[in-house]
This record gives sequence, structure tokens and C-alpha cells, in this order.
Amino acid sequence: MCRLWPWGRWRRLSEGRCRETQTQQPFSPDAFKAGLFGCRDAFESPGAPRQSGDVHRLVGRRGDDGALDRFLSGGVRREGNVCGAYGASFVGHGLCGQFCGIAGGDGGEIPGGGFKKPDVAAGKGPNGEKWEMSKAKRIDKIVTPETQGNFWVALEAMKTGKPYPVRAAFIVGTTMFHREANSTRLAEALKALDLLVVQDVLPHETVDYADFVLPATYFLERKETAGVKWALNGSVHTSDAGIRPPEGCEARHDVWIELEIVRRAFPERAERVGYKECRTADEFDAWFNKFDDKGVENFIKTQEAKKPGMGEKVRRDLAEKGWTTVNWKKYDVYPYVKPFGTPTGKVEIYGFKSFSKKGYDAILPISGFVVPPAYSQPKAENEFILVSGKNCSASSGLAMFSMTSKMLGDRTLWMNPADAAKLGIKDGETVHVTGVDNPYQADVRVSVTKRVIKGSVFAFSYQGCIGSP
Repeated sequence: MCRLWPWGRWRRLSEGRCRETQTQQPFSPDAFKAGLFGCRDAFESPGAPRQSGDVHRLVGRRGDDGALDRFLSGGVRREGNVCGAYGASFVGHGLCGQFCGIAGGDGGEIPGGGFKKPDVAAGKGPNGEKWEMSKAKRIDKIVTPETQGNFWVALEAMKTGKPYPVRAAFIVGTTMFHREANSTRLAEALKALDLLVVQDVLPHETVDYADFVLPATYFLERKETAGVKWALNGSVHTSDAGIRPPEGCEARHDVWIELEIVRRAFPERAERVGYKECRTADEFDAWFNKFDDKGVENFIKTQEAKKPGMGEKVRRDLAEKGWTTVNWKKYDVYPYVKPFGTPTGKVEIYGFKSFSKKGYDAILPISGFVVPPAYSQPKAENEFILVSGKNCSASSGLAMFSMTSKMLGDRTLWMNPADAAKLGIKDGETVHVTGVDNPYQADVRVSVTKRVIKGSVFAFSYQGCIGSP
């Protein structure tokens, strides 16, 4: 929920007051290419020089050269469990004693077209290896066991130490500030950590809070075959490493980085998936690409078995076009030919959880309207429910190209004409927005449009605004 102030009125109200701002650490291409840099030191001491080094000789926060070495060799050893979760993974350093990260692979997902390749899953390796998993539960499963994933539990643990302390985070390929609605809470949680490592292909807001940045390679710099996600038909695409990172740049394949960290923290776990130290990109590619090649050959055999001649078509398509389609969307199947997975086989609008376990009957299967407890309700004329959404230039897929999105996307705040008239706000006018439940503030131009209902305002996600303190 947010509160709007016409720009002129906000200026009058704020005259004579100094508005605190945080100066963003300037991005240094040289430091980023070198492998990693410590941003938080620069925040604490604006004039301090940035230090950089290769991925092996890491520079610790506050002049502590051994911080990450101790993190890898000490605090994470007790009852550490490694689980596939290609996104934000968090580490309970020392007090928690739980390491949640990657032991290679792409998170065990099943891409479009039914394409699979040897991967790492819970208790299983890419070559048929098996091992016993830790019995420890992930922190969000302790607090909210019914959810698929709930990172706010980790954020609260970073700040409060409950249900147990989380003192470090390892964030891989995730734009946290583009996804967390309460950016103030996220910033406070990241500042409370003893160690924050960010691994990504381009800098973004989370990097500003990192102790170490591990630059990863982009898809043009590595070989990859995968299913096409979120597409109408089942297709598979492939790409070769057309270029290499420039000389002097320490960017590495995501899995290479993750396996190196696992190898240094838990050597036996890297060995059980067949990984040994790789010192060059060519060495890693020779080891890792064989899983990709094996996946392609198995996929071709599967398609050939389904339909003679299809396997060779797939091989030819991948070689000549870089993609192939193996199945097409069929309409009028559910629930006409095949039933839904409901008791009646038809659409049923009620909560299945109400009948799943003893005691769940207290949850009404069909509820009436409940005022959302997550945020305050509007009370004044200039208070609104803030709604966000996506379009072709504002989405998670484009979040890494934030500068492009900011230049091409709609960065205005949509408001209904009736609300705009009531507040005396004209189309294109700049207003000052403040959060009701959190201290976030921003200046943004208003688009007066009937595309948003009265009492709410709309802004595209991942876009940012014209200025935020």
C-alpha cells in the first residue's frame, strides 16, 4: 500500500529538511572482470580502494583475507546438506550449520519437449551415483511446510535469528530486489549478514550488498541444450559457445563455480559426482559437455522409438537450425477427453487442503472475502493499493538488462481518472510516493488511464522509477 503526494506539495512539505540518501557504489568493469570485489567495504568507507583477485584468492570483508576460506572449510561442515535449487540458496554459517546449494546440474528441471540430460537431484548423481541425504529440513519448510518455497522466512531469520540464525547467503542468478515486494525488509536482511556472495552474469542491485561477486558466463559463452520453457509447443534448443570471456575476465560457467565451491568445502561430495578440479574452461567443458551430449543422444533415441525417422529429424534440426519441435499443443483434451485430477474429473473450486490432513477441516474449503492481513488498507484519499505486473519489456527474463528495460519500458504509475481528478493530479505530472507499511519513497510520473480501477494504482515490475532516495 502506498501514499501519493503531488510533487509541488511534497516540495513544500520537505523544504528545510535534509532527505537521507544512500550513495550507490559505482560499478567498476575492471573489478568485475577480475572476478569479484567487496562492495560493502566501499559503502562503509567511501574513499576506500576496491581490491580484486581471482576466484581462488578471495578478498574478505573488513580486511579479513581468510573470511571465505573459513566459511568454506569450517562453519558449513556440520550436517551440511546439498540440494538442487537453482536460485537463491542460503547458508546458516556456524550457528546454523546447514549448507543449501548446488552440487552441479540445472536444478533437476524437466524442460519442454521432454528433453532430459544427466543431472544432480536429491540423493542421485549424473552417473547413477546414490547417497543418503541429510534429514535436516530447509528453513522455510520448518516455518511454512505447505509452501513450495518461502524466502521471507530466511529474511526474517537473518534479522531475528529465528527459528535459527542465518548468517550468510549465496545468491545465484536471482534478482532479489526485482522480486521482493518489500525491498526495505530485503535490504535490512542483507545488511545483517556476515557474508553475502552473489553469482550472476551482470551487476544488479543485490551486488551492491555483496561481500564477493562471482561473475558467471552468458549463454553465448557456453554450450547448452535445453527444452524451450513457457512455449505453446514442446521444443528443444541448442547453442554452442560462440565466444569466450575476454582475456583477464574470470567469468566461469555457473556449474563450474558451484562445483568448485563444493569441492573446496566438501571434497567427497564433488568426487561422488565425478568432478575433479578444472583449471581452465576447456577442461571444464570437456567434463561437463559430455552430459549434454549424452542427453541429446538419449533424446534422439527416444524420439526415434516413438516415430521412425523422427530421431534423425531432431538431429538434423539441431545441427542446422539450433532447435526442433517434437510435440504440438492439442486443444479440447481436458476435461473433454481426459479428466482433471479432481474427484469429479471436472473443475472444482474449493481448497483441497481442507480435506488432506486431520485438523485441516478448520480451513474453510470455500471462504468469503477476507481483508488481506499482509498490508494496511487505504484510509485517506491519497492512499492506494499498489498493484504490479509484467509486459514484454518488464519481466524476470529481462531483469538482468535493467538499463534496457528502464529505457524501453513504461516507468509510470497508472491511476484512474476519478482518483486523479479528486487529488488534482494531471496526466504526466510527477508525484512523490511513500510506503504506508515500509519507509520506501520514490518520485514517479503518473499516467491517467481507465485501465486501472479506482482505489488502486499500477506499475510494471522490474522497471524502477525516475528517482528513489
